[in-house]
Amino acid sequence: MRYLGLGCGLALLAALAAPAPTSAATIAYLNRCAGSCTFTQGTDDAVANTSSVFTGTRQLSAFAHGDASFIALTACVGDLLAPFDIVVTTTDPSPAAHSEIVVAGTTLEAGVQVGLSGIAPFNCGYFAGAPVFAFANSIGNDVTAICVAAAAQLASSAGLEPLFSCPDVMSFLNGCGPKRFRDDLVACGGFQATTCQCGGTQRNSYLAMRSVFGAANRAFANGFESPL
Repeated sequence: MRYLGLGCGLALLAALAAPAPTSAATIAYLNRCAGSCTFTQGTDDAVANTSSVFTGTRQLSAFAHGDASFIALTACVGDLLAPFDIVVTTTDPSPAAHSEIVVAGTTLEAGVQVGLSGIAPFNCGYFAGAPVFAFANSIGNDVTAICVAAAAQLASSAGLEPLFSCPDVMSFLNGCGPKRFRDDLVACGGFQATTCQCGGTQRNSYLAMRSVFGAANRAFANGFESPL
């Protein structure tokens, strides 16, 4: 996985505006909705700004936590997605097809349940080219929480569901240290083990992500990079 937007100071802000890379990998656009952004109910399409998760037309306020937090968020999302063949960019690749992770807005603006950290289309398959949403302005200026929500929503659009394993990105549980897409077979479920919505009783989030996006050209164990 490669991502744009790391570094510091004015040079970094210039890098954030650099053209999106051309790659056979999945491009994931991290969208802070500068100014604001509008999404309309419809077929999930990041280029057209249409989404099946909304009703009507929704205007989301821009990421409210400043450049430094957005830079840190870009690094964090890139790190969580690093085991997979995904390019994270902060420049809109349109009209090229891409996935999109919107890190902006509130649940009220989106017209969804208060308390949700994010939302994405889900049906046990992969919604290629779909926008997904992490409501950064409802979550507050907690880069780690926004980052995990953002990665989890992309994973939801790839057919993953909640897992009952605190260290996993797909878990609702907290207080167990940094989260990763882990190479462990664990129970499905939010706050208790349940039957998986997509069949069976256990899933491996790392292998599920790799089956959709492919593996990066590095070796990982439990989501952490190790020497080749």
